[in-house]
Amino acid sequence: MSAPPGPRWEDHSEHFRILRAAALEAADPARAVRRVLASQPLPSGRVFLVALGKASIAMTTAALERVGERVTAGVVAHPRGTRPPEGWSSAIQCIAAGHPLPDEGSLRAGAAAWDMLESAGRGDFVLVLVSGGGSALFEHLRPGVSLEDLAALTRDLQRAGADIRELNTVRRALSLVKGGGLAARAGEADLLALLLSDVVGDDPAAIASGPTVPSPTGPPEALAVLGARHLAGARVRIERALLDSPRGQLSQGEGKRDTRIVGSNRLAADAARDAAAKLGFQSSIVDLTLHGEARTAGDAIARQAKRAAFGTCLIWGGETTVTVTGNGRGGRNLELALAAAMAFEGEARRALMSFATDGMDGTSGDAGAVVTGDTMARARALDLSALEALDDNDTAAFFEKVGDVVRTGYTGTNVNDLVVALAYA
Repeated sequence: MSAPPGPRWEDHSEHFRILRAAALEAADPARAVRRVLASQPLPSGRVFLVALGKASIAMTTAALERVGERVTAGVVAHPRGTRPPEGWSSAIQCIAAGHPLPDEGSLRAGAAAWDMLESAGRGDFVLVLVSGGGSALFEHLRPGVSLEDLAALTRDLQRAGADIRELNTVRRALSLVKGGGLAARAGEADLLALLLSDVVGDDPAAIASGPTVPSPTGPPEALAVLGARHLAGARVRIERALLDSPRGQLSQGEGKRDTRIVGSNRLAADAARDAAAKLGFQSSIVDLTLHGEARTAGDAIARQAKRAAFGTCLIWGGETTVTVTGNGRGGRNLELALAAAMAFEGEARRALMSFATDGMDGTSGDAGAVVTGDTMARARALDLSALEALDDNDTAAFFEKVGDVVRTGYTGTNVNDLVVALAYA
């Protein structure tokens, strides 16, 4: 009996490649910036540019096509290992900085922008380009807090399983540029901020810790996070700074403020869904608020995918977390995929892909992984233990040996993670 018409199981790797490419094209930061600035009237005064985050280079490149000749000064904070193209104006300082932990470059970038905006005034225009990773790449700390303090606390919070909302609550309270601080520094100049969202729900206050919007939280909430994650008393200088810091306020004499989200996880998920439909799948988005422990989410998603009808594509978006207890290499997408592989074991004609849209999942260097019903059998043939890999947070080594990693390289964008499950007849 011949197989029913529809997408073929033998093509599942190619199908994932097509869906991944569609999602990343929809999340292209340069395209988003061009679209907005093409119809944006600009003031006649000086232009100051600030770009921060994993997509800062691509966003700046697109912005300079419109405002390049008018830029009086600019600061671009970009990840180490990336490089701006040749030909940018010498008025733009390009500063490589650390991620996921801030470093001296992060402080240099924050201080440079802070100093630059001191001269901005009425009639000037400040263009701020924000993308995921900006919280670490761009920082100007409150007095009494050192880089070492902040890096240690960020590491403590991540290892304790803190989600992005908790991390941002603490970062905003310790920073002069987060939680609206950068907008306040712009004073009477007009400011337009274009945001590429990497947070569930697309809250502008959470994207790169909200440098252009007022903070919804302050020091009391930051102290509550430390208590909830059992870190109270662990970082004395930070707690003292939080107790001494007032809730940040925007200045009273400010110019016009306009903050817009120009790219998001939803746009990427919509593109993947539409591409799957063109391939012949019955395609739908299940949830774009994916969160919680990665391995728990992976198990739940795989069990739901096992019940999916033949010829179905199911899509989830968001960002899970990993509570680190081991010493291996990995990331949330790899842990989610491995948990899904365990639940998928022996299941015929089911496949799942989980990947980070920035191409860098945790400490792995991979974007994510693809798993099927035979992933566990192939792992056992290589004498690999999935449980040991999860216990040691060493999922990168596991999937690299099995051969199921997704490698995109650094994509230049960041709109959270996507998980795609395909059910074939």
